[in-house]
Amino acid sequence: MSGAVVNAFMKALQQKADKIQEKSLFLESDFFPGANKCLSCRAQDIECNMIEQDGLHCTQCRRDGVICKKSSLKIGAENLYDYSRIFIPVFTKEIFHWSLVLITPSERSITHYDSLPYTGPEKPDILTWGLREVVKWVKGLISPARWHSEGWTNSTYPVAKQPPHGNDCGVCTVINCRLLFSGKPLPQIDSFTPELMAQMRAAFAKEVAEGKFSDEINLDVL
Repeated sequence: MSGAVVNAFMKALQQKADKIQEKSLFLESDFFPGANKCLSCRAQDIECNMIEQDGLHCTQCRRDGVICKKSSLKIGAENLYDYSRIFIPVFTKEIFHWSLVLITPSERSITHYDSLPYTGPEKPDILTWGLREVVKWVKGLISPARWHSEGWTNSTYPVAKQPPHGNDCGVCTVINCRLLFSGKPLPQIDSFTPELMAQMRAAFAKEVAEGKFSDEINLDVL
């Protein structure tokens, strides 16, 4: 699933949240995509510290709360807590993989929802990159001292894993995001079959093509 498709769902979910006045924030995929250029600094003709770059935004831009190249929307140490939830789709370019990170400021928690199965004794660092990047970003916004004094935590939540030998991480990420936003339970651990992924991929493609996004996922197939 491409970044453009993931972004289409993030935009649709943001519109839904705004309509019902639910204080959730859905960031788009260019915030932590694992690329090498800082579009914020490029757009403003600002010198960039290349050593500090991660994703489309350099570390300083993230500390300043800039979340897209031409937007005035900023997230700072204070208004971070105004949001009930902040949903962040993360693309790890080294393994071409999508996962979801959720910040819940009121609970002082950051949770990683990752559909990639891993059965080894110790998870490779690359599989925790998204979570670590978001934790680093939040610490930079509120300061490490405040992070510790307020008791912030981070964790990985066990979710249904994508079928082996497939390319369904984007579909799984969108499913988890939509269900978390709606307050519905996440799918059972062993429920993501190749047949289900094909059905959901087709349903999502139809929604994007028509520009009509359902308020709910069809849970009958889950």
